[in-house]
Amino acid sequence: MAGHFSGLSPGVPSDAQQRLQWVIDFWNGLSCCDDAGETTWGVLEDLQAQVSNCLLGDPVNLQSVETLTAKAALLISGQIIS
Repeated sequence: MAGHFSGLSPGVPSDAQQRLQWVIDFWNGLSCCDDAGETTWGVLEDLQAQVSNCLLGDPVNLQSVETLTAKAALLISGQIIS
């Protein structure tokens, strides 16, 4: 019934679902790369483990998931240093 009252058709993902999918796509794409950018794989693996732990929550801690993923992106680009 929640879909009925949300005003969205059942096939349209919610904003939270879209944001979560972006995070999943980021980490899946990163796993295909050979280059860790301006950081190390060890740092990125630690962040990925933290993201995975946040994803196990019920409900998912989306704010932490996004914050950790943004930190990974900034580390890769060299905008922050670990």
